[in-house]
Formats: sequence, structure tokens, C-alpha cells
Amino acid sequence: MFFIKISRKIYDDNNFSAYRRSLVFVVRAILNYKKMQKLKEFLDENSLRRDVTVAEPAIFEQVTRCIFYRGSTFGKRLQLITDHLSFLENSLTQEALRQIYLGNGITLWNSNFHNETISLELGMHDNYHREGLMGLILKIEGKPVNAIIFWIELNNINEPILKIGALQGKRNGLDINRALTKYFFGFRPKDFILFGLRTCSAQLTIKQIYAVSNYGHYANNHIRINRKLKTSLDEFWNETGGMVCNDPRFFDIPITSPRKNIEDVVSHKRNLYRKRYTLLDEIRKTIVQSLELYCKS
Repeated sequence: MFFIKISRKIYDDNNFSAYRRSLVFVVRAILNYKKMQKLKEFLDENSLRRDVTVAEPAIFEQVTRCIFYRGSTFGKRLQLITDHLSFLENSLTQEALRQIYLGNGITLWNSNFHNETISLELGMHDNYHREGLMGLILKIEGKPVNAIIFWIELNNINEPILKIGALQGKRNGLDINRALTKYFFGFRPKDFILFGLRTCSAQLTIKQIYAVSNYGHYANNHIRINRKLKTSLDEFWNETGGMVCNDPRFFDIPITSPRKNIEDVVSHKRNLYRKRYTLLDEIRKTIVQSLELYCKS
């Protein structure tokens, strides 16, 4: 049976835990046979999707697990997966998608950071499967230090919207975060990566961004002794101008990064803000130019 074959590719560890997860996957797939068949047919429609399933068979697991956000349903997960891939196929070139899902990602910006290469990339990683379908990743010498995980789906009037499932930072990364904040003239790495995501969204004509709240995080689907997130998502979304939606699982995030009027900044910090905004404008221009190379005309 197809589901058993796929489960062996997803759970290739020879231990009891992997066997148990494999069994749960097969049972859920059988109980939702029609939806799984619909996903399989969608992924079989072209060579790119088929190649993605070979490289990332966990895409079949994503639809069967209570992930992405709290209370997500099987049908909703199926829909957001098909929405996401369909939108990207209509917006980006085959080369871009193959690099994102089958290669090392696409670089949108890079520069020198203490004699090392710092870069901003669109890509996918095994660690992102529970919280999204793509990541915007800040790297130093090819190693991730910050990432924002997201997916793109269609709203009730078939307009694309972007939803953020998580922020990820480097473990024990306090020193590198301080160094990066200084590099960006007081702009924190997580602020920078959200700035990058907003720039990408605008280039892809996405006009709404939502982000999972603490309450809406997928981990709250499960009963745990320690349910507190390591980092408060709500606090950051509030800092960036976000507002809690009527659905408390999500924040509505402004599509553009707020900026202070230089005249409103205390005098001894004005030069810092000027340098920050000049740098961000240069980086935005580079991101747009880089993404244009991969956008369909």
C-alpha cells in the first residue's frame, strides 16, 4: 500500500518510537483516504511536485498531524499545502522552486560580517515541517542563526495571504544576536528577518500577513507539563505593530515596517537611525532585485 511505503521513507529509524509514529501515520491516512488521495493526485500533477515528494516525503505527514497552528484540521492543512505550492508555481520560476525545496535555497542578500559571509535566504529545512512550508533564513557562513517559518494560503476571496508559524533563533545565541544588532545599527536580528519577509511579501503582491500567537502555536494541540514557549511570540508581534485578530490564534501584522520620524528620535541617536534606515533601504533594493530574477514575468 502507498501509505506504508511512504511511512517507511518518513520514519526510517529502526526503533519503537519510529514504528509507533509510522503506524499512527498509516491509520490516519486510511481514515482520511479521500483527502490523502487528493493530496497524492495534486503532488503527482507535475515533475517538480513529484521531485519534492521524493526529497521531502514528510509533506504527506504534515497533512496528517495537528501542526502549523492550534486546532488546524486535516482539510485545512490539505488546503494550505495545495494553496502554497500552487501560488509559488504561479509566482516563481521552476529554477527557484527547485533551489528552495531540492537545493540549498536562493540567496536574496549577502554581505561581510566580521570577515564572514552573512546572507538572507529562502529555503526549506527538516526543522521547519511542523510550523510551515518555507523559511526565510539569516545565515552566517552558511549556518542558520535566525529564521522565520511561514506558508502562503488563499483567503475567502482567493487573495494570497502569508501566515507565520514560528520564529527560530540560534541556541545560546545571545552574543551573536548582540553583534548582529550592532551590525544593523540597533535593529535586532528578528526585526531584520521580519523586514526581509515584508519585502518579499510586497514583491510577491501579498497584501496581508498574519502570525501565530502564543495561544495559537501548534504545540498547544498537545497536553504538556511545560507548555510555555521559549520566546513570547505575542510580545514580538505587539512590538512590530501587530494586533490580535478576532481569531485569537493569530496576529494581524502590518505589511510594511514602521519607521520613526528622525525628528522624533532623541538627538544623540539620530545618526544611528539614519545609518540603520540607509542600510535597510540598500538591503531592500538588493532583496527586490534578487527576487525579481526568480519571479515569473
